[in-house]
Amino acid sequence: MIYAVNDYQPDLIIAPYLKTAIPESIWKNFICLIVHPGIVGDRGSCSLDWAILNNEKEWGVTIIQAAEKMDAGPVWATATFPMRNVSKSFLYRHEVTQAAMQALMQAVQKFEEKNFLPQSQKEIDVARKGKWNRSTNENDFSFSWSDDTDCIIRKINAADSSPGALCKILGEEYYCYGVVEEEKLSVIAIPPSLPPNLLMEEPLPKLEGGRGSPFRELEGSMSNDGIHLDPQDFVRKDSFGAGEILAQRHHAICIATKDGALWIQCLKKKEEDAIKLPAAIALSDASKKIPESSLNIFEEDSSAKTFREIWYEEANDVGYLHFDFYNGAMSIEQCNRLRQAYIEAKQRNTRVIVMRGGDDTWSNGIHLNLIEASENPAQASWENINAMNDLIQEIICTDTHYIISAMHGNAGAGGVALALAADKVIARKGIIFNPHTRNMGLYGSEYWTYLLPKRIGTQRALLFTEQCLPWGTDIALEVKLIDDCFNDIGDAFHQRVKTVAEEIARLSYYPQLLSAKKFKRNRDESYKPLSKYREEELEKMHKNFFEDDEGYDYKRYCFVHKINPDEIADAITDKDLFSERRKIWRRRKSEKLFYEA
Repeated sequence: MIYAVNDYQPDLIIAPYLKTAIPESIWKNFICLIVHPGIVGDRGSCSLDWAILNNEKEWGVTIIQAAEKMDAGPVWATATFPMRNVSKSFLYRHEVTQAAMQALMQAVQKFEEKNFLPQSQKEIDVARKGKWNRSTNENDFSFSWSDDTDCIIRKINAADSSPGALCKILGEEYYCYGVVEEEKLSVIAIPPSLPPNLLMEEPLPKLEGGRGSPFRELEGSMSNDGIHLDPQDFVRKDSFGAGEILAQRHHAICIATKDGALWIQCLKKKEEDAIKLPAAIALSDASKKIPESSLNIFEEDSSAKTFREIWYEEANDVGYLHFDFYNGAMSIEQCNRLRQAYIEAKQRNTRVIVMRGGDDTWSNGIHLNLIEASENPAQASWENINAMNDLIQEIICTDTHYIISAMHGNAGAGGVALALAADKVIARKGIIFNPHTRNMGLYGSEYWTYLLPKRIGTQRALLFTEQCLPWGTDIALEVKLIDDCFNDIGDAFHQRVKTVAEEIARLSYYPQLLSAKKFKRNRDESYKPLSKYREEELEKMHKNFFEDDEGYDYKRYCFVHKINPDEIADAITDKDLFSERRKIWRRRKSEKLFYEA
């Protein structure tokens, strides 16, 4: 930090994500503005954790000048936002980021005025002031399944994505991540003497229930190999004990609380070197006894509270295919399920398909945690990248519909290519693109050598993937990586997308639009077949996976286990980020490429 300041001699230093105190030799000689994720008066390193745990209705971001005491310096600007019942990482990526940018721009403007004097935190007149809070620890997030459902949700949300909320499941201690409340669940009732293979052959009778009135009613009958099974053959349960596992769905598990039920998406066992995994996979053999609860994504009521990764809606000749994978990681199975859902969506009587990723994250490519946990990581990586390629190829080659990617959350690695496979890319203002995999020791696939140059040119595409820098929506729009950008959030953003999609579906020249799309795809194919791009990319990726020629195994291990090796930190320190960015984007060609002190 000291070396960087001495080299650049900046007028202003901004610390957006401060983990250690700024040295006295810096803050005494330079104005240092710290972006603190708390309201005025709030102090401590776990501000957002406490805001969630204390069920705050409103929170904020404060721009504080560095001083001797942490978070106690004078205030330059502040912005507030209403709290939502979502995870800590979700709040950071959305409300906190937006409030931080709003307050930071105010602070920079005041700095440029030269005569501005920041106020001490005691002098500022605000409706409510925060206080000093200690750092959170494991005990602050631990819970029992007999606790109130709302209390459990807050603890899991506050502990996501680190350290996780500690609890007991089947007698073992696990950290929980990714909580979703269950409103009404169909749970299979299992008779004690049921043949094991029966579970996979036919659907079983179900128990219906929901929060406040758990699982009352047994329905249906079935037959298998001539044996008739009536409802009385099954175990009848009018209620479930807190902590009892009720069902699993796509590796998430549903657990009863004292007054409801919750889905847990991921678990990490409390033991050395354990990693975060989809919950049923983390439970290993014990998950085999957990009944499956399935959803039909084309028939299910998407407004009901339950865990779903993929769902579909349709209106006015537009189909909306939602996919919301935890942290944006996409496993082999998830890629295949999304591809199959997309194929079915194409068969419906619509004109436009909108690919709507999750509200938190769009996609971050292949699932590195599952790969790390597999018996053969190289083979698992190979199968995962091919599943991702199959999905993207399906979208690229669609000639029956106009496809829109509606990006409400950040995208990284293959997730960027997934978005670019569409005909039109719309992003929420403020999201971040990381269109590279070199830091992970991977050349990259997902047809990036076709999709990126097609939009931004070969030279920029190479710089995007080799520099390994994050990019915001302003520059993404300027260089034509995306087609449009809306400064709306949540439902307002999706309403804007809906308006655009329906306008395209109603175009009088829609048939000509599809014809032009087919012509361009055929022209591209005649110049260089899509299969050739894939073949060339996978040739390099095969060496990355099976020969580890770029250190993928070590870098993946560090990523999954949250280790920050010195060589990675040094690589970032040695970069002239200003000049690297200038190679990609300059508003005027006369602007200099290199920073001058």
